[in-house]
Amino acid sequence: MPRLTPEQRDELRRARYNSLMAKVADHAAELEEQWLLGELPGRQARHGQMEPPPPGFTPRPSVEHAGTPIAAEELSSIVRENLATRPAHPDPQPAPVAAATAAVDYAAMAMSLRVARKSTQASLVEYMASRTEATAEDIVRHVLDDPVATDSAVRKLAQRTTESLAALDSRVVFRFAGGRVIKLTSKS
Repeated sequence: MPRLTPEQRDELRRARYNSLMAKVADHAAELEEQWLLGELPGRQARHGQMEPPPPGFTPRPSVEHAGTPIAAEELSSIVRENLATRPAHPDPQPAPVAAATAAVDYAAMAMSLRVARKSTQASLVEYMASRTEATAEDIVRHVLDDPVATDSAVRKLAQRTTESLAALDSRVVFRFAGGRVIKLTSKS
C-alpha cells in the first residue's frame, strides 16, 4: 500500500470527521423530535405533562406527530397551555431541626480544654469560634504567639485539637490545608 502524503492524510481525517459530524447531527435531530413529542424517557413531568424546553432551545419548523405535521408555533402554544394549566407543586417543607444541628458551644469546649491543661488548643477553639477558616500566619500570631512557628506547628496544633475535641464528643474538626486552618462541623 502506498504511503499517504500529509495532505492526503489531512483530507482523509477531514472526511472521517465530517462523516461523524453528519451522523451526530442526524441523531441530534431525531432526539430533538422525540423530545418535542414527549417520547424521551424521563421527559414526562408530573401529571403526564412535558417539561418546558431548556433556555435557548428553538424547535424545528415542523414536527410530525402520528404522520400529521404540526407547526412549531402550534406545538409551542400547546406546550404553553399545558404549562399554564399545570397545578402548582407545593414547596418542599424544611426538614425538622435535629439535635445534631444545634449550635456548638465553643466557650464550653474551650473551658473543658483549659481544665485539661490544653490552653493552646483552647485558644485555637476560641479564635476559630467566629471563623470558618484562618491563615497559618493568623494562627501563629493570635494563638501560638510565636513569630518563628512554622506551618508544621500549626498543622500539629490543628490535629491535636481535633483529637482532644473528639475525646469530648465534639462535632468540630480542624483541618490544615493550603496554608489555612479550616473549621468543619459534622452533622452527626
